[in-house]
Amino acid sequence: MRLHYSPTSPFARKCQVCAQELGLRERIELVPAAAHPVTRDRALVELNPLGEPFNPEFHEAMAMQPSAEQPPNSVAQVVQKGYQLNGRLLRPARVIVTREP
Repeated sequence: MRLHYSPTSPFARKCQVCAQELGLRERIELVPAAAHPVTRDRALVELNPLGEPFNPEFHEAMAMQPSAEQPPNSVAQVVQKGYQLNGRLLRPARVIVTREP
């Protein structure tokens, strides 16, 4: 038996106490999760594309700046990080892109 629990959840604590009293504690596998059941098993990934080639599917260009050190169309600076949830883009990273001098 699996119990998805959050340390702050009163329901999960009650389930653990009841299982202890009934002698079922050894049969329960505790799986750490967020308190909200809808967002329990989702993976939030932060996008920080500094130095990567510009990709319009994941990046939003805020400006372009000339650079001799970096290749053209690469991310020179990250203005705001982006986020993905379960492989889907929530917010694109806002970046400054390089161009030839």
